[in-house]
Amino acid sequence: MGLRNWKASLQLFLTRRCQLRCRYCPVVKTDSDMPLSTALAGVDFLLGSRSPHLTLEFYGGEPLLAWDTLKKTVEYARREGRRRGKTFSFHIATNALNLDDAKLAWMAERKFLVVLSWDGDPKTHNEERVAGGAGLDTYEVLRRKVDKVLRSGVACSVIPVATPRSVKNLARNLEHLLERGIRSFDLNYAIGTCWPPGAQAEYFAQMRRFAARHRRALAVGDIRIGNMRGDVEPGVINPEFTVDTDGTIRLLTEWLVEVVPPGAPTPRPLGNVKDAPPYDSLYINRFHCARAHFVMYAGNPRMRRILLNNIRFGRAYGEFFMDLRRRVAKAAPELGGSTR
Repeated sequence: MGLRNWKASLQLFLTRRCQLRCRYCPVVKTDSDMPLSTALAGVDFLLGSRSPHLTLEFYGGEPLLAWDTLKKTVEYARREGRRRGKTFSFHIATNALNLDDAKLAWMAERKFLVVLSWDGDPKTHNEERVAGGAGLDTYEVLRRKVDKVLRSGVACSVIPVATPRSVKNLARNLEHLLERGIRSFDLNYAIGTCWPPGAQAEYFAQMRRFAARHRRALAVGDIRIGNMRGDVEPGVINPEFTVDTDGTIRLLTEWLVEVVPPGAPTPRPLGNVKDAPPYDSLYINRFHCARAHFVMYAGNPRMRRILLNNIRFGRAYGEFFMDLRRRVAKAAPELGGSTR
């Protein structure tokens, strides 16, 4: 079989437009949108994977700002998947500002996973997720939209992002999200910024406090933390493919720090999705991602230090959640939960 990518998935950057200017967001914002022909070429590229089950993820910017392209891309993927004997899962990461009942019904019917960007209580969320225009209370708008999501029946998860500034309130913010009805989390930490030892220790202390309080709910599956599912850390060198709005195939890891312009091009250009080689021939792993960073930022000592810091923190982060997974599994039988 040869080398294969660890995950048969593709992220489409449908647009670089966004209504927010989040303080930690790594994405460069422009008015660039992905043409439909490019999005469909992305589907064809992913269909080249030997895997029978494929995951298509919609990112941005804010992908709901390109709703028409998203819909047409999904219908094309479903049609071509059926023709080729493959199935698709669809994910969207959204700030939810453009969500409405019609969009939610459409996504529920197509078994979407809606991943919501929500950092916690009003103070934390509004300080980190800043509106691009004046007068928008991002927390209050999101709260109303999330209520719609929870009523719609669509599968959803929330990504709360902690920063060295906000980490001291992490447990409190997770409690706030629980109070709002959230039960599934994919926890993130800000990448592209330095995490001092004290901030790292605080993150783990906050999570231990939260996990101890909700030990039973974690064991029986009433609260789900996606970080416990598998090996995705260090996130800054997570090997996945992204297609940019112009069709360029990029390593996901490249855009995680792109707000700091690199001093050199990527050492391994992957070409354009419209004339790309077969999906499985573009094998990537963490080595390729780390090498890309350290070549592209060879002339920026500060950025290299941040990257090394994020890699080390990411390793500790992954080990923490794998240990939490083992402890929860050990506790599950006595609490009547699943050990899977």
